[in-house]
Amino acid sequence: MTTAAGYYMGARGTIGWLHMVHVVFGTMLIAAGTAALNHYVERESDGYMRRTALRPLPSGVLQPREALVFGVVLAVAGAADLYVAAGALASGLGIATCLSYLLAYTPLKKRTVWATFVGAFPGAIPPVIGWVAATGSLDRGAWLLFGILFLWQFPHFHAIALDVPGRLRPRRG
Repeated sequence: MTTAAGYYMGARGTIGWLHMVHVVFGTMLIAAGTAALNHYVERESDGYMRRTALRPLPSGVLQPREALVFGVVLAVAGAADLYVAAGALASGLGIATCLSYLLAYTPLKKRTVWATFVGAFPGAIPPVIGWVAATGSLDRGAWLLFGILFLWQFPHFHAIALDVPGRLRPRRG
């Protein structure tokens, strides 16, 4: 959604709807690959948490190698798709999102509260991918979108973290 929004806001004149869908699809492939690779990286610790224990890897539905190959194929396909659809800059931003999530945010989230800050970077890049795909440049508008999404992630994350069952949900009856 944020990639499409970034594309829409960056487009000048008529929207290239097919091009935008192609850019969103490439970004989705990278995001899906990143998610699969994150499951691969966290497969052991996921087995200890009730919320994640039934995921395909800790539950034994998938083997680690299957998830690893699947994640790499999706991420590479997404990067290639973005390269063809929108150029090297958009593809590079997609790759940076994947790598910063997997190599910085994922290991830090078990060690420090600063992981939220670090994770806000890859979380804020998708609208920039859309903007770059529409404009061909990483200009002031792209940085403004990045800043808005970067800052939005802190209240968003903390609202999710505070959602203890029964605390923020309205009572029924």
